[in-house]
Amino acid sequence: MCAARRFEVVCSPDMPEEMKLDALHSALEAIDSYTTAEDMTEHVKMFFDDVWTPSWCCIVGRRFHCSIPLDDYCFISVKLNDLTFLLFKSVR
Repeated sequence: MCAARRFEVVCSPDMPEEMKLDALHSALEAIDSYTTAEDMTEHVKMFFDDVWTPSWCCIVGRRFHCSIPLDDYCFISVKLNDLTFLLFKSVR
């Protein structure tokens, strides 16, 4: 039996719905396929670089803080249970 997953999504208001769903699905795939945050990060970043053109940055962890210049529609934070995936495209 599958454990219930709580999730929460925060993103840029102009982000396309398909991009939001891709972020959630790739984060779920990463959690199901890998045991380390490093591997999960690489999975989500590679997926977004392939589907939504490079260069995406991804941070995965239980607790972190950041201050990053971002494109208008290219920011999403997906929290699944106690793990957060921060995915963004930097303006540089």
